[in-house]
Amino acid sequence: MRGCILHIGMPKTGTSSIQKSLNGLVDTNFVWYQDHKGRTNHSPAVFGIVGAATPRMQRQNMEPELLAQKQFDKMIRFADGRSLLVSGEGMVSLELDQLRDFASYLRSRGREKLTIAAYVRSPIGYITSLARATKGGTLKDLRLQRRLNYRALFEKFDQTFGRENVFLWKFDPSSFPSSCVVQDFCANIGIDIRAVKIVRENESLSREAVALRYTYHREGSAIGWQPLTPRERLRLSRRLAGIGSRKFRFSPDLLRPFLERNHQDIEWMEQRLGQSLEEPGWDQHQDDDVRDEWDLLRPDPQVIAQLREMLGADAPKGVGETPDEVALLVHALLGMHRVGLSGAPPNRPPRRSHDRRSSAPAPISLPEA
Repeated sequence: MRGCILHIGMPKTGTSSIQKSLNGLVDTNFVWYQDHKGRTNHSPAVFGIVGAATPRMQRQNMEPELLAQKQFDKMIRFADGRSLLVSGEGMVSLELDQLRDFASYLRSRGREKLTIAAYVRSPIGYITSLARATKGGTLKDLRLQRRLNYRALFEKFDQTFGRENVFLWKFDPSSFPSSCVVQDFCANIGIDIRAVKIVRENESLSREAVALRYTYHREGSAIGWQPLTPRERLRLSRRLAGIGSRKFRFSPDLLRPFLERNHQDIEWMEQRLGQSLEEPGWDQHQDDDVRDEWDLLRPDPQVIAQLREMLGADAPKGVGETPDEVALLVHALLGMHRVGLSGAPPNRPPRRSHDRRSSAPAPISLPEA
């Protein structure tokens, strides 16, 4: 049947790996959508079709993009009797009327069968992944104020495409073939995995690397350093990726209020999935748990030594004993040359006391995906 499969994420469920691995796929049953700008994430193209502002833009009325429509028309003709695969986690942010417009557009081009596919990540797995992701996430403070919005994100797809055409799978790598989401996705869709070159993308940072990134953000903000751009944050994360080996984990004491605030939304998704989203052992304390801000700001001599080894002769002299000095080392690793961020400030700020006993636990807040 002339169909279209929309893979809509959700974010932090291996979407980048799926997109990079399936990019260019053409076989007897499926054709991967080729974006007119070469993007493997097709969200911007879909937004262009319906004239929607991207999630990073303020809501505004926009005209549909002619180039996006021309490319979609071209790919639909090329797919012919095969299913067209479109992937973009940004589609979950579309409004109900925009989804209906996109569905109407596809049907007007002869795509009779429209199928939605998505992985759903557990609440704890999702916020933890945001904190330690190399791309798309940075831990800024210790409040877990984020709303999950499972129902708001997914129910509109049931309403637009029919619940029988919306397939939601729990993101559980332990149950995937070789713990690989690409293989699991291909098995669910019916793609011959032998024709796919698997690419792993956006791997997670260690606890030590998350702490360094957090320290850089907190201490840099305190002395007036300019915020990093998304590209600079990604570059910093990639440079920190080889540091440390411990797994990042939030303390149960931080997680309980977050889960309680979102319990109705979590219950809705569990009923929709027919599965529990609870993670075994989440309520058991472990030695490496992040309990408060000092757990992230406390300088680690082994990590400092590793930073210095990576920097070599470029390592600032005589620093590394306090959080603000650790930030200077991370700053040197980033190697930036911007106004207000060109190496160590001429007059380095005085050392500040970070006594855990006098530091009130700061909450955890995560950026929008």
